Amino acid sequence: MATPKPGFKPPPKAKITRRPRLLYTILPLLIAVGTLPVLVLGWYLLGVYRETLAKYEQRLQIEKVENSARQIELYISKYRGQSAGFARALELNGGYGGMRDGSLVDERLKRFLEDDPNIIALELAPLNKEGFYVNKKNRISAGEIKALSQEVTNALNESAYYVSRPRLSKAGEPIVVLGVPVMVGGRPESFVIAAVSMKPVFQVVDKPEDRQVKKSFNEMLVAGNSVLFIVDREGRVLAHPDQELVDSGTNLKSLKIVEDWTKSGGIVSITRPFSATINGSQVDILGSYSAASISPEDRIGVIIVVNESAAYASILQIRLQALALIILVTALAASIGIVLANRLTAPIHMLAARAQAIAGGDFGERIYVSSNNELGQLAEDFNTMADNVQQHIAELQIAVKKNRKLFIESVRSIVAALDEKDPYTSGHSERVTRFAVAIAEQMRMSPEEIEKIRIGSLLHDIGKIGIDERILRKPAKLTEEEFEIMKSHPSRGANILQPITELHEFLPGAAMHHERLDGLGYPLGLSGDQIPMMARIVSVADTFDAMTTARPYQRAIDIDYTFNYMLTQVDKRYDGRVVNALMTAYHSGRIVINQKPEPAMV
Repeated sequence: MATPKPGFKPPPKAKITRRPRLLYTILPLLIAVGTLPVLVLGWYLLGVYRETLAKYEQRLQIEKVENSARQIELYISKYRGQSAGFARALELNGGYGGMRDGSLVDERLKRFLEDDPNIIALELAPLNKEGFYVNKKNRISAGEIKALSQEVTNALNESAYYVSRPRLSKAGEPIVVLGVPVMVGGRPESFVIAAVSMKPVFQVVDKPEDRQVKKSFNEMLVAGNSVLFIVDREGRVLAHPDQELVDSGTNLKSLKIVEDWTKSGGIVSITRPFSATINGSQVDILGSYSAASISPEDRIGVIIVVNESAAYASILQIRLQALALIILVTALAASIGIVLANRLTAPIHMLAARAQAIAGGDFGERIYVSSNNELGQLAEDFNTMADNVQQHIAELQIAVKKNRKLFIESVRSIVAALDEKDPYTSGHSERVTRFAVAIAEQMRMSPEEIEKIRIGSLLHDIGKIGIDERILRKPAKLTEEEFEIMKSHPSRGANILQPITELHEFLPGAAMHHERLDGLGYPLGLSGDQIPMMARIVSVADTFDAMTTARPYQRAIDIDYTFNYMLTQVDKRYDGRVVNALMTAYHSGRIVINQKPEPAMV
């Protein structure tokens, strides 16, 4: 970096000349040409995409209700076939009259019931006689079975098989009743009657996310949930995510889509939009229905409704895509504009290069542009700025060096004053600093981090300024009460440094060098990664000096013993990386201890 000559004076302030601003003329034109066509096209495409999305959503709803309806039909057909198969097997054995052993009939019924969790009651009912039945008592009562038997007997006088409308048992379970005659001699001799749970197919209305938080029907619609439910020919709810509507047998003909289903019978699947009033507000809804045939004479309706705003929520994604296209085209237009402008404004490259050099700290660089417009004015202003900044930087560098030297000397003076309070540890802070810097260098830390560790380790015992001299100078082992007072010096050190913002980066060295990795240290009880690297290094350096230096109450400890002790405390008290760096620095000669330690007492 160039330095100012003696007697350097900033150049006089450059005279500002008004020049044409080409940017203000070209930029709006580039933006208009690049973005307006895309905006117009984007609005058009959004309309097309919305229409396509509406058709897709309607088709998706139709597929959902039709698939659910087919599942219900297949489910009922499956159990109607099983009941018919059981009846045919009885016919081969002569029907009810051919079953000599009643216990055998009962056993077969029980096995048939136990083999299928969806069959909750099974009865073999002869004409004008008491039959056999088995049931899952916690799901259907004997009284209900008797009523179902009478219902099936009356119905089968007019048809070859019977399927009831879905209903709720007294236990609150949706069921359907199936009846098949057992023919002997060409005439119905008895009936196979089965009560089948509809839970497996009615669960299509209960989406997993709806089970976590129970919502009312209106809340589901307002929240944008897609709600699928089942109604009978009169519009009464048979299955619904809102169980209260099922339990109360609510009629939903107030919804236009349900009213349309009850009128049409649902022979053809339909999707149509309609409006409903929810919580006093008009909500646009998209609804679809299809029919599930449970018998030749009866159907139930499978209906799905969704808030239109939720159904078309993916239009937001389309808008984002359109925005991305606008950005792309704008970037392309800007790129073309830059290429064309570059041919007309070649001097800007030189201007940018010189400006970058100055920004990088080379204040000896100057800009020379032969131009009559704003580029020429910019070059003159940059040169003036660079001259002034260069002068100020040189002055600041001198001031920084002086301030840093003053700061370091001040810290050393404070540390020396502290050592005077405790003659037994004289030079301790300087030695800890020397060890800590050697460790940091061995760990290949950056020069900036090493410098911070140098200052932090110098200040690590600053808190002892607030400790009574009688405790510091005591030649014997401290009492428990005195040791507790001595343990307060990290907190005292933090309190001393905390008010000075410039010293905050050195706080870990003073406040945390007695923390342990296992969390048993003091004063904060930090553990693991909570302890900064500065504190870990100062902790190891502090211990090393304390163990290898003679004290009134302790002889200097042998180096090998010291290292072995530290290794036993790795991951408990010390960071293993720091201990290894200390040992390597010692064996390589980076760390030299002035006193010759005596062998440790074991």
